[in-house]
Amino acid sequence: MEYSQNCAAVQDLYHIGSRGTEFSLKPYLRDRGMAFMAYCPLAVNGKLRQGITENAVLKEIAAAHSATVQQIMLAWAIRDGNTIAIPKSSSEKHTIENAQAEEFVLTEEELRALDREFLAPEGEVPLDVE
Repeated sequence: MEYSQNCAAVQDLYHIGSRGTEFSLKPYLRDRGMAFMAYCPLAVNGKLRQGITENAVLKEIAAAHSATVQQIMLAWAIRDGNTIAIPKSSSEKHTIENAQAEEFVLTEEELRALDREFLAPEGEVPLDVE
C-alpha cells in the first residue's frame, strides 16, 4: 500500500498494551519519513487498560524517574522519535504532566523490562478495539 506524498502522519491505536502496529505499520512509516500518531497512548478505556497502570515494572520505572506511570507510558510511546502521542486530558495538571513525559528517557534495561511485561507482536495482529 502506498500513501500520498501529501500524507504527513498515520493515526492508529497504540499503547504499551496494544503494540500491533510495531510489526509492519510503524517500520513502513519510518522508512518513508512519515510520522505515526498514537491515539489512546494511556490505554484509558476498556478492556485493554486492565492491569496496565497497576503493573509493578511500570510502577518501579516511574518511581526511578520520579514520574507517574502515565508519564512513563507516554515516554515509552514516543521513544522512537517518530511517534506523536495524543493523550486525552481533562485537567490542566494532567496536560502539564503529559507534556513533561518527553523529558523522561528510558534506559535500554528499562525498555527490555517493559518488553518482557508487554510483548511486542511477532507477526500481523488485528487492531485492538478499546
